[in-house]
Amino acid sequence: MSKLKPRSISGFTLIELLVVIAIIGILASILLPVLGKARESARKTQCASNLKHIGLALRMYANDQEGAFPAGGSTGMESLGALYNKYISERKIFRCPSDSSVSEANNLNLTAVSDILSPNTSFTTASCSYGYDDTHILDDDPGVIIAADAQGTSTTGLSDNHNETGQNVLYLDGHVEWKGTTTCGYYNGSTYDDIYSGTGDGTDTYIAP
Repeated sequence: MSKLKPRSISGFTLIELLVVIAIIGILASILLPVLGKARESARKTQCASNLKHIGLALRMYANDQEGAFPAGGSTGMESLGALYNKYISERKIFRCPSDSSVSEANNLNLTAVSDILSPNTSFTTASCSYGYDDTHILDDDPGVIIAADAQGTSTTGLSDNHNETGQNVLYLDGHVEWKGTTTCGYYNGSTYDDIYSGTGDGTDTYIAP
């Protein structure tokens, strides 16, 4: 009696191919949002690291200037620009990787000033991602927010840099936190300042773009 031999499979049928394509499509629809969130999480971490560098540079500047932080610019960013390039030599520290309004090319337009006490007009919302409050000194309350992701054109009141879900903020004592609200500045016992409008009681924490 002859033995039955199993059929060899030389390829996919059309139905099998369509099933495989459908499965790949489903997996892609599941994985892409996860990968997108992972990328944004990495960008948020880099942004926080940038602000940490800025905080260290501000303290170095203040130690050299008897407790005074950079000031005198027509905007907070112009005052912040005094840090470049004596205290921060890398331009990319001033660029949040989530900030689509500040391109690498524009960020390269940042130039140093000859006098660190002078404002730096090359620091604009097109070349720098971070707002800065230039009204404080080193001895102010450590709970004051002195820098943060710039407000941009957000309709929610939050920074545009991270899909308007929140912003990284730099406190005067040098630590950085992620906040999902603009009212996360100085707390006077009952209310917080709005870090963008400067409203509220206590120390002003307005972040000027």
